[in-house]
Amino acid sequence: MSGEEALRMHESHKMDLIIADLDTAGISGDELCSMVKKEKKMKETFIILACNDNKTDIEKCKKSGADFYLTKPINAAQLLKKIMQVFNVQRRESLRIPMEVSVVGSYFLQTFFCHAVDISSTGLLIETNRILNKGKTVSCLLNMPDARQIKVNGKIMRVMIKSSDIYRYGISFCDLSTDTISAIKTFVGKQTSIK
Repeated sequence: MSGEEALRMHESHKMDLIIADLDTAGISGDELCSMVKKEKKMKETFIILACNDNKTDIEKCKKSGADFYLTKPINAAQLLKKIMQVFNVQRRESLRIPMEVSVVGSYFLQTFFCHAVDISSTGLLIETNRILNKGKTVSCLLNMPDARQIKVNGKIMRVMIKSSDIYRYGISFCDLSTDTISAIKTFVGKQTSIK
């Protein structure tokens, strides 16, 4: 409800993203942004400010150090696009199919075992007890239900902690051969038609 409340919440919970109105009661949005960005332990927080569509407000947003600003009235699709940019999340263009298959992964030349939770034509969600880092590349050998093996390479885009020793990783495919892309699309297509 106010800039002060937002600051208190952020100090106690360390938010990843703050979306604030420039005209927030008490501490204004631009003041809140400046305070957060100056504080060493909080400055990695992303801030999106909403403001009126005029030169003065836009200039305040820019000077505050906000990562992005949007003019009011806020367009929901525009806001979602900015949030996706902030967290480097690619828009999901394809259907994900549940998939319980074993995976042999390779990460920095070390092998690990996991299983695929789901797959789409653009990526894979795996689950393992191995700690992997976001932004790194992983190779996976998928043992498909039809006894085929498919090797995929991908970049770790999301890291989710399922429990104290189980992690889920969202992997975006990269550098796939035409045959591999075709095999994955065929598998996803078959599973979609079954449903």
